[in-house]
Amino acid sequence: MPFQLWISALLLASVHRYHALSGRRIFYVDALHQRYSGIVRMAHNKVAVADLPGVSQIHKIGSGFLKSGFYANLTPYQNPGIFATRGPHAHSARSKQFARILSDSSLRNNEDAEVRRKVTLAVPRVSRNAAGASKRADVLKWWTLTTTDVIAHLYFGEIFYALEFGKVDFVPATLIGPFGFTVQMVNVVHRCASKHST
Repeated sequence: MPFQLWISALLLASVHRYHALSGRRIFYVDALHQRYSGIVRMAHNKVAVADLPGVSQIHKIGSGFLKSGFYANLTPYQNPGIFATRGPHAHSARSKQFARILSDSSLRNNEDAEVRRKVTLAVPRVSRNAAGASKRADVLKWWTLTTTDVIAHLYFGEIFYALEFGKVDFVPATLIGPFGFTVQMVNVVHRCASKHST
């Protein structure tokens, strides 16, 4: 790697790491997209895509695009779950295990009422949050709590009551940022899936 590219990569990595560790990476990347375009080069070997046709092309089955090494670090001490599996063949095998229970018809038949109940519970909380002194609602927080309860019900048959309490009790408060919460939920879902697949 040429010296100038090495220095540039080092500086970019430092900036990205700072925003990731401060829990503000999504806002930083979003600001880059707003300033430049739907496709932003983040490093010499990495791009961020916020362009609907581009995202569709990347995520369609058989696209040839593989998940980054980031996903391998989500579950470093165990076999990767469906979310962290990087290879297309291994991911396909995992997906087949969940295909029936996660199909649209199965989810609609079994979970539609629960999802509607949780959304009905979340909307007034978002409104109440928006009616506060700041006149803003933390929509990410409330939809994350909604998703937590729905996933808990789907995978465990129980509810964590995250919406009712306005927080998730089983995760330390420092991990509620987008990155930490995602890692925690992926690990929870992976443990549950491993139990059911054996």
